[in-house]
Amino acid sequence: MKSIDLTTYDNKLLKIVSFACLLFGSTSFAQENDSIKVTSNEAEQVIKDLNWQLPVATHSLPIKDYTHTGIYFSHQNNQFARKQTAEETNRYGFLSEGLYTTENGFRIFGMIDLQKFNEKNLSWNLSDERTDEQQVLSPQYFYVPRAADWDNQQYLIRGGVSKNFGNLTLAAKAELNVNKMARKLDPRPEIKNNQLVGEIQVGYEIFDGHQIFVLGAYGRKDKDYSLKYKGRNQDVEENSSTYLRYMAGYGREINNPLRNKIDNEKTIYEYFTRNIISKIGGGYQFSSDNTKLILGYNYQENQQRMYDSKTKEDKFFIYVWDINEHFAYANFMTKFDNNTINARLDFSRKDGENYDVSIGGMNYQNRLQNLNLDVNLANRDLTKMNYFLGFKTSYNQNKYYDALAIYNMKIKSLDVGIYGNKDLMLNNNSKLNVGLAFNYYALLDSYFDYTKMTGINEDTFYNNVAAYDYAYNTTNHFDASTSIRYILPVKNNKTIELYTQFKGIFATNKSNFTEINTDNTYLMNFGIQLNY
Repeated sequence: MKSIDLTTYDNKLLKIVSFACLLFGSTSFAQENDSIKVTSNEAEQVIKDLNWQLPVATHSLPIKDYTHTGIYFSHQNNQFARKQTAEETNRYGFLSEGLYTTENGFRIFGMIDLQKFNEKNLSWNLSDERTDEQQVLSPQYFYVPRAADWDNQQYLIRGGVSKNFGNLTLAAKAELNVNKMARKLDPRPEIKNNQLVGEIQVGYEIFDGHQIFVLGAYGRKDKDYSLKYKGRNQDVEENSSTYLRYMAGYGREINNPLRNKIDNEKTIYEYFTRNIISKIGGGYQFSSDNTKLILGYNYQENQQRMYDSKTKEDKFFIYVWDINEHFAYANFMTKFDNNTINARLDFSRKDGENYDVSIGGMNYQNRLQNLNLDVNLANRDLTKMNYFLGFKTSYNQNKYYDALAIYNMKIKSLDVGIYGNKDLMLNNNSKLNVGLAFNYYALLDSYFDYTKMTGINEDTFYNNVAAYDYAYNTTNHFDASTSIRYILPVKNNKTIELYTQFKGIFATNKSNFTEINTDNTYLMNFGIQLNY
């Protein structure tokens, strides 16, 4: 398969982004400025997302106060999946989110999501990351071949405030993300994450309808990791299924890097990582009666340092994992008659690189480049969504390279999808919302090279993880989902919603690289929600 030089695409992608931004900026419509009612419909998700991401720019939008509170359950069965993903996941949670505007013009918004989730038969992974969310795990994690179940819980709390002071708009927000994850079979890791990030945004209206803004964010994520065996003689090479390995890249393994504590003949591993997050950005927005255009750029750095748990000083760090991200985006919204058009174009590039104190240098790096476009049209009146239709596509070009293992994987792919929903009115003023979505993942090009190092690792990682990753990433697949919401009006303009969704992922071809399970993966979720 043909190798890809990712550097040749950088300028092209940036030119595409710039052209599209100019195109969006060339069109505007003017009409009366109606208040925006945020419901649970997918059509309003863009409003909620944008208000959280950039409240300094959305403060001028006439969003009505709202509160959505509910409980949910989801079940995911992963047959067609990468190897470092659980075979089954069940989630239970409580979610509440809302927005409130005070009499003196302060807009307060926030969300709380309390979640418990259980994973079954997760192997080759003792970290807090999962490969159903990304192609390759970040380096610096333990693993064993043995599969086991996990009990996990997560608490996400975020909130913010914005206020206009004449030509000046100020906004601030903060997010706290805490989770605890534990495996139920030897070896037994316990992982505790605490992440707190705060952000300040400042906007200034240079003249009527034209605003420039800047932003800055800073945060910290601390991870306490402990791992122990309850059974004797588990962490020995003779017991290959439970013998602990440490991944310091993509394929570079280190045996017993942190055996730092022995308690009653039981091996205990402990370490601590601290991730410092910093971001700066800025942009421009144009607003007319019924049109809004936002152009912006962010640069973010994530520096993760790993320490022996007993020595949390910089001079004792062992590994570093750095990620630098460039993110450019364009948001366009306009209204005419009963129609609303939303379009978003964004480009991101993430460059990751590790540093190993023991070798005095870097052995692993990745580069992830993504270009995304999402355009949708909503037609609604006061009581119902007549129709909501959308199109989205994503171009992805990712590279993963380990110089010491030696692994070199490049994946270029395209996702194309359509989606939509519609309200069906019932006799008692209640309604059904029915939604459909389809997406197709297509491999465009790929490259994979592995050089066997005699006597090292015995190809364990290649045969059981890397080969599966590449086979999955090079298998085209089709996603289809359907959703139903029953919406019942109650007293005082409140509604109760019952909803369910079913999604299936279907492989459309067999990999000729190595045999993997291509049985269908499916997701189901259910919930009840009160809106007011």
